[in-house]
Amino acid sequence: MTISNFSESVKLAIHIAQALAEEYHQNQFGPAHLLKALMHKDVGLRQFVQSIHKDDQYIAEWAEIRMDELERSNIAVPAEEIKGNEGVIRLLDEADLVRIKLGLDLITPICLLTAISKAGIAFDVNQLKSFPIKEKEIYDLYVDQNQIGQAVSKGGNESSDMNSSATVKGALHQYCVDRLQLVREGKSDPIVGRDKEIRMMMEILCRRNKPNVIIAGEAGVGKTALVDGFAIDIVNGNVPALLKDAQLFELDLGL
Repeated sequence: MTISNFSESVKLAIHIAQALAEEYHQNQFGPAHLLKALMHKDVGLRQFVQSIHKDDQYIAEWAEIRMDELERSNIAVPAEEIKGNEGVIRLLDEADLVRIKLGLDLITPICLLTAISKAGIAFDVNQLKSFPIKEKEIYDLYVDQNQIGQAVSKGGNESSDMNSSATVKGALHQYCVDRLQLVREGKSDPIVGRDKEIRMMMEILCRRNKPNVIIAGEAGVGKTALVDGFAIDIVNGNVPALLKDAQLFELDLGL
């Protein structure tokens, strides 16, 4: 197993696990440290856990209990020198098998979580009785996502049925934010002084060819505000006829 086989999120999780082991005065990090690290906000797995209606805080606390059970050392070891124990080696090997089953190029946090959920790899059967995520759940979810992809690819095919359409709609609401709904619920603030830019957006979107808008700029210059202003105009009907029935979704990259 080489680090080149890991996604950037997994590399980050390993660094966090090393830091946790140092904090707990342990000279090795185990699967529990890695699980706790996976729940760190910067790794991006918390949103996935929440999307399948699991409590990420409970999982983090579950991992902490297992971390407390591990032996502590009187010798301080810098975080960067802390290695994974045998459990981590088994976990990474299993995660690589999961990667292959899911058809991925790199080991991702999802692969690690799936491996953790399998009894006898990172934790035994008795320990996993209180763990809220089952291996089968993740595989079943992945199959569902494949079906979603197939349904999307059949979007213009008359043979696609209502079940496929319902699946796609469910995916949109699971992984995206409906910006128009936020406006209807009063959760978007009015936009002032951006009428020219919003009008340009509308003109581009109404083109027959290449109706694509890219909003670029430094953080904080108001890119999201333009989208909010556009959403408000759609809800209020202040858009060309071509955009009257437009929907506006924001993809949550973390999910």
